[in-house]
Amino acid sequence: MPVTWGLAGYGAGYYAGKAGRNTNGLSATDNGIYLGVITGALATSLLFKMAKSGQLNTRSESVTATDWNKWLRKYDATHRGNYVLIDNSPYGGPLIAPKKRVDEFWGVERQNQFDALVKKGDQSRRSRYFDQAISNYQRALNMNVNNLLARHKIQETYSDEFRYYMNQGNNAIRNGNFYAARNWYQRGLNMGVQGNSSEARNLIDEIPRKEYMYYIDKANEAFANEDYDKALRYLDKARGLNYSGDDGYASRRYDEVMKEKSWLLRHVTKFWMEGLFEDKVFSSFVLSREASLGTKGDMSNQMMLYIESEREMDINFQIVPSEEKFLKMMPPQSIHLKKGLNWIIPDIAWKREALSGQISNATLELSILLTDESNKTKTKAEKIELMNVNQCILMARAGKEKKAYNFKEMLAAYVQETHPEIDKILKEAMDKGYINGVVGYQAGAQYVDKQVSAVFRVLHDRGFRYASRIIETENENIAYQEVYTISQSLDMKAGNCIDGTVLMASVLMRMGIRPVIVVRPGHAYLAYYRYPASSQRNDLGFVETTMVGMSLGINGKAENKMTRNEKDLGFENLFMKAQNKAHSDFKDYVYKDQLEMYDIVALRKKVKPIVFNDLVLGR
Repeated sequence: MPVTWGLAGYGAGYYAGKAGRNTNGLSATDNGIYLGVITGALATSLLFKMAKSGQLNTRSESVTATDWNKWLRKYDATHRGNYVLIDNSPYGGPLIAPKKRVDEFWGVERQNQFDALVKKGDQSRRSRYFDQAISNYQRALNMNVNNLLARHKIQETYSDEFRYYMNQGNNAIRNGNFYAARNWYQRGLNMGVQGNSSEARNLIDEIPRKEYMYYIDKANEAFANEDYDKALRYLDKARGLNYSGDDGYASRRYDEVMKEKSWLLRHVTKFWMEGLFEDKVFSSFVLSREASLGTKGDMSNQMMLYIESEREMDINFQIVPSEEKFLKMMPPQSIHLKKGLNWIIPDIAWKREALSGQISNATLELSILLTDESNKTKTKAEKIELMNVNQCILMARAGKEKKAYNFKEMLAAYVQETHPEIDKILKEAMDKGYINGVVGYQAGAQYVDKQVSAVFRVLHDRGFRYASRIIETENENIAYQEVYTISQSLDMKAGNCIDGTVLMASVLMRMGIRPVIVVRPGHAYLAYYRYPASSQRNDLGFVETTMVGMSLGINGKAENKMTRNEKDLGFENLFMKAQNKAHSDFKDYVYKDQLEMYDIVALRKKVKPIVFNDLVLGR
């Protein structure tokens, strides 16, 4: 029996020791053995006493629970203060153990529970679960109301919670979220005595001033970055706060920004206008290439407006002539400027009749007028040379790389198939019997040659002569040439290679024969297709127009002394020489790859004939 009680005591001590951290230095097993020995010894002593007094049946193998509890209470009453009861032992009943050791055991257990609660509180506090942290610290404090650590932890947690709310509010202020800032500060204020109510109250009271200054600072920052719309939005918010400390600054600043926003032209650092071709404008180019007046972006206007801007913006510009001799006043035109250099091809309303009668160069005096949203302006005067109508652009370089652009196709502008003198030439050819009629390609290739020969002969009969003159101006950036109109050539009865070529080409176009201007270095002559649908070089006929005024050369006779037959024979020889010379030149320069050919019919899609007025027509 003592052994049985000893084992029960051992079990009770083992499990009791295992539940704690055993700060007494003994393991769970040691505590179990210790309590088991003590309990077994006490149980044996009790049993002997019970047997001796006759109150216990020593012959019985066990002690009933009633007997045991009876003597246990009696023993406890006589030995109170020295031993304690251990309830719910593994045995299933109460046990007794020395009070000193049991107090040591339960002291360790309570310390373990206290430390665990403080640890949980620390974890919650680090995670900013302040309510949970305070709850754990309070439970620990309840285990020992005099514990200074628990009290200190609670006070620190309240302080951390309050400071956290204040910091969150300050962060919200910096981010411009004043509604959130007010909520954070209010949470700190609601802590009452646990927080710093005066600090929270002061921060709440400071919100209107901070919000006002935040919008003012943001507006000034946007203004410095020239984002005027953003600056105005912030200033409008500042005005809407009705902040008591605002002496009207937000409204005054708003007006200043509006004024600055409207004065956008201060960002235009430079602007100027120049002619497309080395600060020159060619009347012939305008008259032959312009599809309609005022076509936006039409290169035929030949004037470029350049504007350097420090920022993107929308403005209006207007080209104002000093006099409306060659161009009309145009209404303002709008443009969106990008940062950097902008180039614009403005709409120009040229006076075509004035240009077509311009026989000498002129100076265009213009003013460039820039206007912004506030109707403030910037102006600049420019002078551009207007080339006379006889000047034909041949080449120009443009762009940063100075790329050369070929404009020799502009020679087609001087081919004037509608000129009234052409009908007189054709009538003369038919009246003199050189041809029976003008039929184009209808009578075959030989009759095409005969029609071309008839035009050549009429010009010969009229006394047309070759006249050399210095006509071409050229430098590394531009080349242009003087070309006579039909009226000028016929009036003077003279012309150089290009004059005679465009004159004959004009007549061929009227006859329905496809002319080609052949250009090679230093010279030009006429070619024509002998077949209507052909584009083959082998089907070309050629005429050296500079030979039109040469003598017929019949036995040294003057033409006015020749018979008709002699003249016919002499002209036949002359025309054949003109054909052969041009054909030979063509073959030589084709081989050298130095020929340029301009089919007038094909070019008519983009190069129109110039219609000259009576002044230039000479009539």
